[in-house]
Amino acid sequence: MGKGTLYEGGKFHLIAEIPEDYPFKPPQLAFKHKIYHINVTKDGRWISNEQLIDSNWKPTKRIRDYIIIIIQMLITPETGVSSDPDVYLDYMENGAEYDRKTREWTKLYAK
Repeated sequence: MGKGTLYEGGKFHLIAEIPEDYPFKPPQLAFKHKIYHINVTKDGRWISNEQLIDSNWKPTKRIRDYIIIIIQMLITPETGVSSDPDVYLDYMENGAEYDRKTREWTKLYAK
């Protein structure tokens, strides 16, 4: 990820599940490793996937377009949804702790 972000220096690996009716249905992407983010479940999936990806998917889009959306969501989380109340609380009420844990997990898991 880019300099100045909470994920700076991280190398994020994704697992792609391509549906049989792709490109008419979007691919499902999940992180292969742990990531500290309010919109990512413990198994690496975006909890807002249906809302933000599926509803905006068109057959003319490519997986690259999906990855760009994921990068944008890493930098600017959707505060209306979260999979983990503790992570959400850190993000909403203790930004410094959220930032610290995000950087720590990036160093530990995004290699």
